[in-house]
Amino acid sequence: RQVKEIVNTLLPGLFECANGFSPKFPHKPAPDALLDIVDKFNLDLSKTALVGDSVIDIQTAKNANITSVGVTWGFGGKDSFVDFLPDFVADDAEQLYNLVKRSPSATDVR
Repeated sequence: RQVKEIVNTLLPGLFECANGFSPKFPHKPAPDALLDIVDKFNLDLSKTALVGDSVIDIQTAKNANITSVGVTWGFGGKDSFVDFLPDFVADDAEQLYNLVKRSPSATDVR
């Protein structure tokens, strides 16, 4: 619920799906929950990204073989994940918005 509130407030209309913890799946960095979303929306893994604020999120994206976007606000901050080499880093919601919007396949980056 918290994830959806943040996304709807800071980035309205940009993401089709935003999920947090669910007891239905193993904990991250297991990619099961993420791959369920990919399957549910019939996404192309090469055009899909996970946006997260921790090293676990970056590891989850890598375990699912999708693009990782680390955001420097939230749980961990940049120092917590920079060594795990996310594909992209956004320092604020505006940078994240611009990153997604300028993507050649922005409609597929969720």
